[in-house]
Amino acid sequence: MLNKIHDAMRNEGLHPKSISIDGKFHNFSTHTKKNTDKAGWYVFSELNDLIFGSFGCFREGMQCAYQSKANSVMSNVERAEYVRERKKLDAVIAKEKKIAAENAAIEAAKIMDSVDFNAEHEYIKRKQIVMIGGAGVRGDVLYVPLYNFKNELFNVEHIYPKKGSIKHGLTGAPRKDYYNILGTPAEGETILLAEGYATAVSLHMATKKPVLVAFTAGNLPAVAAHFKNHPLIICADNDEKKAGEINAQEAAKKHGNARVVLCPVATDFNDMHVSQGLDAVREFIYPKREVVEREAGQDSEGSGDAPFKVLGRFAGHCYYIPKDGYIYSYSPASHNKNVLLALANNQYWISQFPNEKANGIDVDEAISHLLSMSERITFNPALRRGRGAWIDNGKIIIHQGETILDVPNSKTCDVMDFESEYFYPKAPKIIKKKQKALNDNEAKKILEICQILPLDNPINAFLLSGWLVCAQINGVMPWRPHIWLTGRRGSGKSWIMSNIMMPLMGNNVLQVQSTTTEAGIRQSLQGDAFSVLFDEIEGTDTTARNRIQRVLELARQSSSENGGVIAKGTQGGNAMAFTIRSCFCFSSIISGVVQASDKSRITEIEIDAKKYGNNEKFNQLKDLVKLTINNDFSNGFYWRCVENAEIIRHNAKQFSEACGDFFGDKRTGDQFGALLAGALSLTMNEKIDYNYAISWLKNTEEQGVWKQHNEDAEYESDEQKCLDNIMQAQIIHEGRIDRVWELVDYCRDAMNAENTISRRNTLLSYGLKIENDVLYIANTCENMRKVLKDTPFSDNWGKTLKRLPNAKSSGGTVRFGGFSVRATIIQL
Repeated sequence: MLNKIHDAMRNEGLHPKSISIDGKFHNFSTHTKKNTDKAGWYVFSELNDLIFGSFGCFREGMQCAYQSKANSVMSNVERAEYVRERKKLDAVIAKEKKIAAENAAIEAAKIMDSVDFNAEHEYIKRKQIVMIGGAGVRGDVLYVPLYNFKNELFNVEHIYPKKGSIKHGLTGAPRKDYYNILGTPAEGETILLAEGYATAVSLHMATKKPVLVAFTAGNLPAVAAHFKNHPLIICADNDEKKAGEINAQEAAKKHGNARVVLCPVATDFNDMHVSQGLDAVREFIYPKREVVEREAGQDSEGSGDAPFKVLGRFAGHCYYIPKDGYIYSYSPASHNKNVLLALANNQYWISQFPNEKANGIDVDEAISHLLSMSERITFNPALRRGRGAWIDNGKIIIHQGETILDVPNSKTCDVMDFESEYFYPKAPKIIKKKQKALNDNEAKKILEICQILPLDNPINAFLLSGWLVCAQINGVMPWRPHIWLTGRRGSGKSWIMSNIMMPLMGNNVLQVQSTTTEAGIRQSLQGDAFSVLFDEIEGTDTTARNRIQRVLELARQSSSENGGVIAKGTQGGNAMAFTIRSCFCFSSIISGVVQASDKSRITEIEIDAKKYGNNEKFNQLKDLVKLTINNDFSNGFYWRCVENAEIIRHNAKQFSEACGDFFGDKRTGDQFGALLAGALSLTMNEKIDYNYAISWLKNTEEQGVWKQHNEDAEYESDEQKCLDNIMQAQIIHEGRIDRVWELVDYCRDAMNAENTISRRNTLLSYGLKIENDVLYIANTCENMRKVLKDTPFSDNWGKTLKRLPNAKSSGGTVRFGGFSVRATIIQL
C-alpha cells in the first residue's frame, strides 16, 4: 500500500524518504539530493482497510487527495464514516496551512524590516531597471514584497543574482490572490498589469503609469478581478507555451474593462526594454507618441535648456527631476545611456553632446557633465514633500499630485513651475472635487455624529471630531495628534472606521491593518502628508508587540514640526531620510501604548456600544450617518479644513498654550490643543486668543469631563515604570518563586543576619546589590535582561533608571558576586 502512495506522490514530483500513516501532518524536503527545505507535506489516515489523505507542496501551492478505495465500492456505512474522518483530516490540513501562512507573514515582515532599499543588485543591473515597489536587498538576495488583497504583507519573492535562478517565496505562504503595485493610482486612473517584477518596472519606467505585478501568469485573472474599479492594460508575456497570452485573455474577461497587449518580442517587455529601449516600450503600449509625451510633460523637439533639474548628491546617489516631475536617483557608477534618456529625450542629448562619428550621443561626455553638476549641490531629502496640505513660505498650499494649489490666492500651477525651497515631485492626482466648503451648520453635523457615538467620556466626542479635522491637513498642523480607539470585540470600532472615518477622509488617508510594519507605512507614504488609519493593531505576542513599538516610534517622530525627519541606515553604509507628517488613528481591543512618551502623544478613546449606548441611539446614529456622509459632504468637509487651515493652525497654538497651563504639561497641551482647535473649527471659523481658550477649558471642567480624563490618563514616568518592572519581577530563589521587592525588603530589614546570605546571592546573580539602604543595579546583566525581555527597557535600563530623582551613576565598576560592571545607585 505504501508503494502506491509513494507512486502517487512521485507522479507529482514529491519524494518523501518515508511515510507515516498516523493522521498527523508531516513536512519533508522537496529536494532529492539535500534536505534544504520543508516545503513538502502529507497527512494520511487509516480506516478499516481504507487509507486516505492528502499531500502537497507549499512552494508550488499544490495539494492532491488520495484514497486507496473508490467511493463507489464502499457501503453506505463505510462512505458515511469515511466522510466524517475526511472532514477531521481536512481540518488538520487547514490548521497547519494557517499556521504556516502566519509564520510566513511574520518572516516576511522581518525580512522587509532588514533590507537595504538603496543597495545595488546584479539582477537590477542586468534588467536595467530601478528598485521600486518596496523591494530591497539583504545579502545577495533581492526581496520583493507580496501583498494579499487586504493589503497585508504575507510573502516575499526571492531573486538571486545568478542569471536563470528560480524565483521563489517563503515556505507556507499562500500561492494565490497576491500582488504588488508600482506607483499610487488615482481614482479611476488606468493601470497596467504585468506578470513579472522586472517587466512591471520596465513598463512603469516607460509609461510613468501605475503598474500591478501579478508575479505569475496564473495569478493575472485574480489580480485583474480585484481591480475592477480601474481600467486595465494587461501587458502579456510572449512565452513559448503561450501561458502569458492565455491567462491575460482570461484576466481581461474577468475584469470587463481591459485590453490585452501582447509583447512583440520574446519573452517580455523587460527584454524589449533592454534590447530596444524604453521609448520602444512606451510607443508600443501607447501607439500615439505625442499623447504620451504630452502626458509626461516631455519636449519632443529638444531644447538648449536642460529639460530636467539636477538636485544634487546625497549618501552616494545623484538626484534629478525631469519634466515629468518625478525624482530619480542613481549611483554614479550606474549612469548610462538609459539614465540619460530617462532625464531627457534623444534630441536634447544629441544637441548638447553630439558624437559625429556614430551620428548619436557622446554618452561618456554627457555622463561626465551630469556627475560634475551633481557634485556641486548637496541634495537634502528632508526638503522633499509628497502630496497633501503644507505650509510653504508662510502660506497654505496643497500638493495635488501634478499641481500645486496656492490656497490664499486660489491659484494653481504645475509642480515643476512652483517656486520653493522644497521639492514637490509629481505623483498621482489627489481626486478632491472642488466645491463649496461646508458652512457652520453643515460642519456641525460631524460633531453631532461623534456626540452620539458610544464613547466613555463626553469630551472624547470633541477630541475625535478634532482629529478628523487635523487629519485632513497633516502637514499644516504645528502638532499632529494621534488617537487610539479601544473597545471589546464587537464594540463598534471597525464600524466607525468604515462608515464615518474612511468616507470623510476619502483618498487623503493610508489605511492599513494587522501585521503592517513601520517600514511598510513609511514606504507607502513616500513623504505624503496623509493620515494613517491602522485597524486591528493587536499585540498578541512578543513579535507583534515589538512591531507595534516600531510603528509607535514612527508616530512619535511624526507628531512635532521638527521631529518628522527619520534617517535609516543601510547595509551599504548609505543613509535614507524620510519626512513623516501624519496623524495616526489606531484601533484594537487593548491599547498598545506603554511608554510615557507615547501616552502624552496618543489620546485613548474607549468605544463600547453595549456599555455606553443602546439600540435606539445606534439606529439614530446610522440614520444620521446615512443622511449626512456622502461624496459631496466629504469633499465639502475637506475644502472647509483647507480654507480654514491657517485659522486652525493659529487656534491650535492658542489652545496648546492654554492646555499646557491648564494641565501642567506642555506635551499634553500640544496634543489637546490641536484636537480642540480642530473641533472648534466645525462650529466657527474665527481666530481665538489665549483667554478664550482657557475660558473654554474652565467651562468644560465644570462638567467633570477633564477630571475623568485626567484620571484615565494618569501615568508613571518611564524611569519609575522601569524600576517597578524590576522590583515586581518574579525570580527563583531556593527552588521557589519570589518577587524582587520581597528579597530586597528582607535583606534591608535583616542586613547582618546569616539567613540573608542566600537571598543576597540570588539578587547578585540578577545584578542587584543591597548596602545600607542603597540599591545597586548593574547596567549590564544577562539575567536582568531576561527579566525585562518583554518591556521597553530590556536594553537600556541603566540609562533610564539614572533619570530617577534619587539615582546616580556608580562612576567606577561595582562587584556583583562573580562579575564587576558599572551600575546605577538608588537611595531606597
